[in-house]
Amino acid sequence: MQHRQLGRSEGAGCLIATDPYGHFKPGPRGFPQIVRPGNVLVEGNPTANAGAGITIPADALRTGHGFLNDIAHNAVPNPGLVGVRDGVYCDFRNPACTTARGTYDGDVLDAHFVTGDGRGNENIALTTVHNLFHAEHNRLVHEMDKLINQLLTPAEVTAWKAVDPASGWGYGERLFQAARFGTEMQYQHLVFEEFARKIQPLINPFLGGITSIDAAISAEFAHTVYRLGHSMLPERVGRTNVDGSVNDVRLLTAFLNPALYNDGGPAGPLTAADAAGSIIRGTVRQIGNELDEFVTSSVRNTLVGQPLDLPAINIARGRSEGVPGLNQARQQFFTATRDAAIRPYANWAEFKLGLRHAESLENFVAAYATHPSVTGEPTVAGKRAAARVLIAANDPILFAPAATSGVDNIDFWPGGMAEKPSVFGGLLGSTFNFVFEHQLEKLQDGDRFYYLQRTDGLNFRFSLEGNSLAELAKRNTTVRGTMDNVFNTADFIFDSRSTAGVVDPATGISLSAARREEHRLRRRSRQREVPGRCR
Repeated sequence: MQHRQLGRSEGAGCLIATDPYGHFKPGPRGFPQIVRPGNVLVEGNPTANAGAGITIPADALRTGHGFLNDIAHNAVPNPGLVGVRDGVYCDFRNPACTTARGTYDGDVLDAHFVTGDGRGNENIALTTVHNLFHAEHNRLVHEMDKLINQLLTPAEVTAWKAVDPASGWGYGERLFQAARFGTEMQYQHLVFEEFARKIQPLINPFLGGITSIDAAISAEFAHTVYRLGHSMLPERVGRTNVDGSVNDVRLLTAFLNPALYNDGGPAGPLTAADAAGSIIRGTVRQIGNELDEFVTSSVRNTLVGQPLDLPAINIARGRSEGVPGLNQARQQFFTATRDAAIRPYANWAEFKLGLRHAESLENFVAAYATHPSVTGEPTVAGKRAAARVLIAANDPILFAPAATSGVDNIDFWPGGMAEKPSVFGGLLGSTFNFVFEHQLEKLQDGDRFYYLQRTDGLNFRFSLEGNSLAELAKRNTTVRGTMDNVFNTADFIFDSRSTAGVVDPATGISLSAARREEHRLRRRSRQREVPGRCR
């Protein structure tokens, strides 16, 4: 889909005629219809205006929601701006590439992908995930079409291809819905069995769709805990082409840069399958940064190419949305469950015992403590120096009540990220883990459409249990030879097609037999030092 067909609807989507179930009502030519006042319908036409599509009526009703949220800064078609298309893709990070006042770059806008989520262009790794499930849906459509026409009786084929006069559903819509069901069931299985239980293996098994369970997303999960991935981002997005050439890019460059997706560097332009395969092949060989309070520079100082600080935004978001501080949250959770793992911290000394990095206590005391030597310092360096003195002297404030010493001032996001995980307790600290584990259990147990219940008694269920994200990637991209669980990273990669022998996935360097044992021991040592890294 070209964005120039849609006018300004990137910012506020046009209202499309649908039935009560959200299925669009096609016009006489089979295209969606824009709703105007008085329920006047205007059908889309890709051939109109010399292939540019219909002109959006000025009085078209709007939904108030954009279908494309993350757009390169110089390509946002704000009201009053004129789109300029000169055939040049202008990356806003390039200081030599500018957009004239009063215009937006239409070439860059046209390069954006339309995905099932408005944020599909946020970075090329996220685009890969969208591409993967989109390709799987299309694969299922073609597979089902083949099976229907090969295995069913003529009467059954006729029934599949008949058009229902009431709903307008025909063969294409039935294929779409059937493939959608298969894709959704795979997605649920991969989310809960691979991803969620990689973070917390102790998530309880599915209990069955229980209607009394409220599966709504909690504010603590949405605004704080599920922003845990920001800590894991590496400074580079790994990309390895099918020919073995490395095409890594900086994380900064990967944001809001859709044209980069199909750019294979030394391999030239890539197809969608090649592009997704390149990113999957590269990223599965990377080890994510440790789950802690530290965040890499590209999102700490230059988020999406702007002088923005993502951790600071996370803190501000928690405050603006009414998320309690770390200790207040622990108090609420403890009161509700009497779970000793989330008992509120009594003082700074207790908080220190819960930290992943004990050295970080200095930063927390400098940021939140109420001692006059800290609050009286006007500079960050001065506050840290004062905190260092208090900690070295084992000052009484470290044992003062949390309510008066500043422990209760700690924000949920940095405080929760800084907590160390329990032994055999997953990758998260106690507070984040409580929210994450309970939210995922509610999502599965409160869902009457959960895949295990929906596919009960079907052979498809057993196929799902043997499926994985790695298998999904292999079916739809050029990636091969990954770990069975792509959320794990191999110490070594053995490629029988390569004369280089054993390759270090972190560096791409061939390892001689004499170096292999040394390399193995070094990697194992690093694992022990950083147990929170998702391997």
